[in-house]
Amino acid sequence: MLRRDRAFFRDILGFKSVDAGHGWLVFALPPTEAAFHPSEGDVHELYFMCDDLKTEMASLAKNGVKCSKVEEARWGSITMGQSFEPVEVRLILVTQE
Repeated sequence: MLRRDRAFFRDILGFKSVDAGHGWLVFALPPTEAAFHPSEGDVHELYFMCDDLKTEMASLAKNGVKCSKVEEARWGSITMGQSFEPVEVRLILVTQE
């Protein structure tokens, strides 16, 4: 699973990394925000914010990543992309300020 996770961050998302030793990759991320929300069960979700959801989805599709139908929420739009058990990766476009 680690190989697939690393390949997704490196090859699909294009994040640069350094080897911290023994193949342990540390990835540089774009400017980031973190939020922790209560949930039922053992749910883990990783959200990436973007400025143009359709463009990001098209870019991911070129690399073989299928995204779900875009859903509208009161705060913006969301789609689910790659899944890494037990983490679901989602893309969001926040339109509410």
